[in-house]
Amino acid sequence: IKVEWIKRSDLIKRKKINKKLEFLKEKEIFINSAWKKAKVYKVGVGEVKGPALILQDTSTILLDEASEAKINEYGDVEILVNSLEMKTLN
Repeated sequence: IKVEWIKRSDLIKRKKINKKLEFLKEKEIFINSAWKKAKVYKVGVGEVKGPALILQDTSTILLDEASEAKINEYGDVEILVNSLEMKTLN
């Protein structure tokens, strides 16, 4: 298979979102073997530190307490995943 890129398509129009990240509420979630308070946000431009839930029209993103997310003006979500110290359960 040969793939060649000629030019960017003008058919796909990306819409900018004209709203900032919206805090909705706090919710108890069970993550990494413990109950944690997580902030719940509706998607918009901004940055979020976990634990958090980011609600989109067609999906929900769960961030653990070591992760962070940046959302740009097009609604693209970039997630930085940091490592957590894991505990072994007996």
